Amino acid sequence: MPVKILHVELGNALAADQRVLMPRINFAPADTIYASVILTGRDATPHHIEATWSHLDSRQTVYAEPRTLALSGEVTTVFHIRKPDGWQGGQYQLQLAVDGHIVQTRLFDVIAPPPVLPQPAPAPPAPSSTPSP
Repeated sequence: MPVKILHVELGNALAADQRVLMPRINFAPADTIYASVILTGRDATPHHIEATWSHLDSRQTVYAEPRTLALSGEVTTVFHIRKPDGWQGGQYQLQLAVDGHIVQTRLFDVIAPPPVLPQPAPAPPAPSSTPSP
């Protein structure tokens, strides 16, 4: 039985069973982004699974994470990316390949907060006109 990807979920937190706690497609720049991938197959031959994370706006590969798995039924595996100084805002893509063939693609966005603009200094108080005695 060939390897098959049954389900893919993206999120920023995992449960104990390695599944995403709350699936999402929008992330904050500081998030660790997880892909919980459920695969199935019955083959003693190890298979090459690769997750390729790309920033579509800049057309750059962010990270490629290979893994070798021999499957005997259903298994959950997790891929993730993390950037301590924060992800650039924009659209991203996760491609999952099995033995060199792309079999799943997921799009997601990193929503950067708007820049904080400096506030102008408050105007000095207007001179008060007090009547002279």
